Amino acid sequence: MSYHGLMDLVAWQIRLGRLLDRIPLTGRGFVTILGSGLATNRLGYGHLDLVALTLGIAGLGLASSAGLAVGGFALWLRRRLRESVASTAPARTEAGSPFESGFGLPLPGWLPIIALDWDWVLPSNSHCRLLVRDNGIFETVRIDTRCEIQSVRRRFSVCDVFGMWRITWTCNERFPITNLPGLGALRRVGVVHSLSGGEDLPHPAGEPVGDRMEIRRYVPGDPVRHILWKAFARTRDLYVRTPEQSLAESKRTLAYLVVGERDEAAAAALRLALQSGALGDDWTVGADGIEDTADELSAALSVIARSGNPSARKCSSASGLEAFLRVASRGSTRCVVFAPAAAGGWLDTALAAVAAWPGAQFVIAADGVAQGDAVALWRRALFTQFDPTGVDSATLSACASRIATAGHAVIFVDRVSGRIAGEDRLVSLRRSA
Repeated sequence: MSYHGLMDLVAWQIRLGRLLDRIPLTGRGFVTILGSGLATNRLGYGHLDLVALTLGIAGLGLASSAGLAVGGFALWLRRRLRESVASTAPARTEAGSPFESGFGLPLPGWLPIIALDWDWVLPSNSHCRLLVRDNGIFETVRIDTRCEIQSVRRRFSVCDVFGMWRITWTCNERFPITNLPGLGALRRVGVVHSLSGGEDLPHPAGEPVGDRMEIRRYVPGDPVRHILWKAFARTRDLYVRTPEQSLAESKRTLAYLVVGERDEAAAAALRLALQSGALGDDWTVGADGIEDTADELSAALSVIARSGNPSARKCSSASGLEAFLRVASRGSTRCVVFAPAAAGGWLDTALAAVAAWPGAQFVIAADGVAQGDAVALWRRALFTQFDPTGVDSATLSACASRIATAGHAVIFVDRVSGRIAGEDRLVSLRRSA
């Protein structure tokens, strides 16, 4: 079957499902009413079979009573929802962690044949679990990936315990949620230390690059004025002084999140860097698909959450990095790019965008490194709360090599194990993961 044929089939199934939702009578109810009607008409009245007549009337009465109960409770519930739906206080949650929304409905105990159920339709990556307590039904929700939404859509279903009638409908409620990426084992950060030209000089006559404090052996071409003649007189070896770079914490850091496949770990690393203060006191955050930038923690977390929305994911990876650096750069700045440890066109775009930023830093993150199936299985079963996507070690090595070859620093972050490794430790990380 072709792609277009498959899409037509899926669309037809969706339309059929919507049509069936509008019909309250289920297949079981249709068979019950049809069988009871035939038994009453053909056997009961036609052949004067009192047993068939009794069973037929009882079946019709049961189906009618269930239908009236389901219809009456559904009308009452819809009116109550229409009157009670109101603006809810904003909530800040974490992806993969269940939370109580505070929404609940009374338990229909006065109608013992009625069953009430509902689920979240939007956002689509959510899972709703209903809990019964205090004579009511309350919901616990888990949203798997980061996002920021302003309203939720629930799909309610009222049916009878015999399964003959079912009435379903959807209801929207304003409920602002900022769902941040889950941190996992990333509870400590040494991810980003932004350094630039320092302010304090060892000597007033020194240059901004620092005084000549480092000592190494003389090589042909070194200036003669840098030779340590006193050391030569004692040891008969030539040594020269070399400039030592004066370093201090950068005043400003530009952090950018590359959005793409398996980018939840990179978003979690950026979130932790912001909340732990690893980016310093002055920073600006941007992300793919998000036009505005943020230089305050609450707004930056909103940028991270909104980068997971479907509208932001329509943009190509790292497409906005160059424009972000051009607009946000001012004064002494440092560029840090948070990206998923996955192959793709994002790397070429990102390297081209930071070509004018020597010493830019890349933080690539993933949910584990792919290893043998047996090792990954018992690690997933015993130690991790995520299902590691397991970035391929060859892909990770190639990505890190390209970044290092371009003259930029690279750090790998594993959200599953919490390990952080630099370029020189990537090989040992792959062996021990």
